[in-house]
Amino acid sequence: MKWTNSKQMALNALLTSPSVRAAAAGSGIAERTFFNYLNEKEFTDRLAAARHEATQGIIHLLRSNMESAIDTIVHLHIHSEDERVRLAAARELLAHGMNTAIISSLTDRLDFWERETGVLDDVQDD
Repeated sequence: MKWTNSKQMALNALLTSPSVRAAAAGSGIAERTFFNYLNEKEFTDRLAAARHEATQGIIHLLRSNMESAIDTIVHLHIHSEDERVRLAAARELLAHGMNTAIISSLTDRLDFWERETGVLDDVQDD
């Protein structure tokens, strides 16, 4: 199928809207047209790729600012004169520390499982 300006506008609207209805209302494209586009493989493939690219951009932004954010929390935890601020910073550090430990543990277990089952070998052979 031909890629049109209408499809590109619909794709952009879906990337920035919480629902098809909201995308239709904000773009001036009929809701039925959105559903027709969503039944086209090329459209859904491009939408998935655009969503993936947007997600990767967000992840990069978060990663590039994580150290600075943690430094800020540590600074507040150590230097704030307000006990409530120190307590809130301590809670944040504990929560992030626990989340990091959990993710690290799950990643190690997944890596082990993938090695033991050879699942990655199967994917690479395709």
